[in-house]
Amino acid sequence: MKTGNMACTIQKAEALDGAHLMQILWYDEEES
Repeated sequence: MKTGNMACTIQKAEALDGAHLMQILWYDEEES
């Protein structure tokens, strides 16, 4: 079973989503 590996992959995906959200927020601030 690769449960530990799965959790690591999910954590990386969540970190990427968080960074992407921050980029979207920054762009919104710059445009307005």
